Amino acid sequence: MNIFICWSEERSRLLAKVLGSYLPQFIPGLQETSLFMSDNIPKGTRWFDAVEKELERANAGLVCVTREALQSGWIHFEAGALARAVRKNEKQSGGALYTYLLGVSPDELRGPLGAFQSTTFDREDTKKLCAAIVTSMKPDAPRREEWEKAFDDNWTKFKDAVKTIGPLPADKLIPDLEEIFRRKTFNEPIEECARQSWIDRFTGARETIAGLRTYGATMKADNSYLLDLYNELLEELDGYAMNMGALLLTENRFEISPDDGKLAIGNGIKRACESRRGRIRQLVTHLLAPNCAPVLEAESRRYAKIPSFEAKKAIMIHPAEWEIQRTFNGKETSKLTKDQLSACAVSLWEFDRIYFYLVQERSVSANIGQLVECLEQEFEKLRAVDGGSSLIPLHYATRATKRTLARPAVRRKKAEISTKVRLLLTSIEQFLKEYDLDKSQQVRDNIKEFRALLDVPVGEAAGQRLSEEASPVASPY
Repeated sequence: MNIFICWSEERSRLLAKVLGSYLPQFIPGLQETSLFMSDNIPKGTRWFDAVEKELERANAGLVCVTREALQSGWIHFEAGALARAVRKNEKQSGGALYTYLLGVSPDELRGPLGAFQSTTFDREDTKKLCAAIVTSMKPDAPRREEWEKAFDDNWTKFKDAVKTIGPLPADKLIPDLEEIFRRKTFNEPIEECARQSWIDRFTGARETIAGLRTYGATMKADNSYLLDLYNELLEELDGYAMNMGALLLTENRFEISPDDGKLAIGNGIKRACESRRGRIRQLVTHLLAPNCAPVLEAESRRYAKIPSFEAKKAIMIHPAEWEIQRTFNGKETSKLTKDQLSACAVSLWEFDRIYFYLVQERSVSANIGQLVECLEQEFEKLRAVDGGSSLIPLHYATRATKRTLARPAVRRKKAEISTKVRLLLTSIEQFLKEYDLDKSQQVRDNIKEFRALLDVPVGEAAGQRLSEEASPVASPY
């Protein structure tokens, strides 16, 4: 059984290498030497001669299709040549030609590629591909129970290997993504819109929504974390347009403040529109950021889709907190590597950062300086969208920093951070008051305890209890 694996562009090549490594593990009896891809051609060999030779002996073919490969003329050429070779040999081997799709839906295939049997990156679909290959291996095919067990044993490793390839960047999936949002509708605060062209703003938001929705099938086929950000961006755009339609599309005109030259727009209207606009800008930044991928992908994506704060706590945060407490051994308490944990600290995904803070509360290696920086960053994220973001990460960042500082070994560093932290806590309190946030007072209570801890002289034991608490503290957010 000779299988020719066809690819074009880098992600397609990586997919081909993973399939070439795992197909023999899925199917006992299928030899790695029976699988050919052009990377296997020895240095110094005439490339076209080697490919032609392998095409002649191929009795099955596998075309690795990613979104950028789909646009490649080469993959259509090579797939056509492969189809002719397989057709010539199929009377002897009963082979076939398959396409394996990553981030592409079957209905997007055109021309010769559309005629082949397609397989998507899915457990059951991949298993069907293996079954088809096994059928073509007769009379040397392994028993069904043998290859199915091998498939089940190796699927998770294969899935993880494919996921390391990563999705295509958002600006490749949505061309001109950055340019789409380079307009005053999204970049100019409403109180600075002296022309008061609310209809233009509203129309701009609706046009942007319509344009983005044309990429829905592309994003759905990609089915990575970028799809979650894309869907959330559409929701925020829709909310932004609805708020402007309800609050600004009237005959009312706002007076200009003599103090700062900005429009005297009420805080209610301002916050309703500006929090949406800030969140839109934040989501576009996340889509374009090179480090946008979540560390805890499944958990972070699930967390982001849970609508209520109470459900986020019950379903995601508290189970993670209890897991960390159960595995705490006095040294390290995380299932992640040191590098992965560091990536969580600066992740754009809320659950990644919350998990980092939960670990720091228990870890003896927690760095108080890093936690203060994280607390500052959480405040900046909240302020960037005028209080329109979640308070949950800020709550856990405050709690982790407070509990870490309560440790005797860390409290000696209090003088180094005291001034900076006091100013930061004051700014957070003022912001919460300005936007009427933290109605349950949990963040403020944490800040109050934090200030008391800063006032305790080094050497006294007050506050040590904070670092020794074993039961999880619930957040109301």
